[in-house]
Amino acid sequence: MTTTRDDSGAVRRYSRPARLFHWLTVVMVVVLVIISLFMEALPLGPEKFLLYNFHKSLGLTVMVIALLRLVWRRITPPPPLPVAMKPWERSCARASHAMMYILLLVQPVVGVVHSWATDYPIVVYGLFAIPNPMSADAALKELLEEVHEILGWGLVALVAVHVAAALKHHIIDRDDVLHRMLPSIKPRDGG
Repeated sequence: MTTTRDDSGAVRRYSRPARLFHWLTVVMVVVLVIISLFMEALPLGPEKFLLYNFHKSLGLTVMVIALLRLVWRRITPPPPLPVAMKPWERSCARASHAMMYILLLVQPVVGVVHSWATDYPIVVYGLFAIPNPMSADAALKELLEEVHEILGWGLVALVAVHVAAALKHHIIDRDDVLHRMLPSIKPRDGG
């Protein structure tokens, strides 16, 4: 097993805030994908509007968390990758992380502008509305609907590759890549 250890010999892990941001993002993206798979089929009515606004609110929350993650990553760099990783694996890891961050930031913006183009309000968690600075635009709506869907499936594909890579590192390479992001479980005192 190739591991990255600090000076005390402990395995280097992501900080608690980084792990929290990561797992919050995971849960929210899973919920967003599930909601998006069936919200369009709902009949027009209050339930559909509520679900769409929840989807928009959650998407904006993911964007804010992604921004916070980037700030935190700048302040607290991630632990180094295992030294045994091949150069192409390192390049792929960096590129896939960059693409995921880009999608986590761009996808909500596309969704917001799409909502503006449809002239539907964005009411964040029922608390406040984001003002719409533009008038309805059917052509832009159609284009952004397609872009939003393509970016969504692109994010799903990147997440699938990310999970597969983490499992490959854990099962085949037997290194600490997966362990670095897992929540810490402390043994109970006395058994």
